[in-house]
Amino acid sequence: MEKREKIILVIVLIGLAYVAYTYLGAGAKVLSVSELVNMPALDKVKKDVDEMINKDPLSEMEQYRLKVAETAWVKNPFYDRIMDLPKEEAKKPKLGLPDGVTIVYSGFLSINGKIYAIISVKGQKDKSTSSDNGMEYVEGDEIELAGYFVKKITSKKVIIGQKDETGNITDQHESVLEELSY
Repeated sequence: MEKREKIILVIVLIGLAYVAYTYLGAGAKVLSVSELVNMPALDKVKKDVDEMINKDPLSEMEQYRLKVAETAWVKNPFYDRIMDLPKEEAKKPKLGLPDGVTIVYSGFLSINGKIYAIISVKGQKDKSTSSDNGMEYVEGDEIELAGYFVKKITSKKVIIGQKDETGNITDQHESVLEELSY
């Protein structure tokens, strides 16, 4: 053997001896989890998290999401988990129209690409503001009934939205186009 081959062989043998010593002979002392973790610090973190959760409790939707996340998945690859979410209509309070009040959608006009709905509000306690012939409204206009506005107009129906005192939309009412007979 040449000198170069002897040097390579010595280096390989030293490497093998080191690997054998490290993994077989003088291994490190195996520590348990309780020896590796600082338990008082872990207990303090747990206490801080519990305090934050109790200070700001989870909303109903957050609790529902946690419950859904913990449930087992259906084995169907086409299953849409969004279908399990609660429907918005079920959560919103239904305020509806006042007693005896009806909204009549009697027609629409299309002028220069803008659609106007002809809407009559009938049965209001204050008869001076009730109209029998109807008024023309565009989307976004407030109708005669306070707190109600025209949300959407189509050729077959009109959707009337209801706002609360803060301006948030709380409900909507759909009125279908009525056919008038003369």
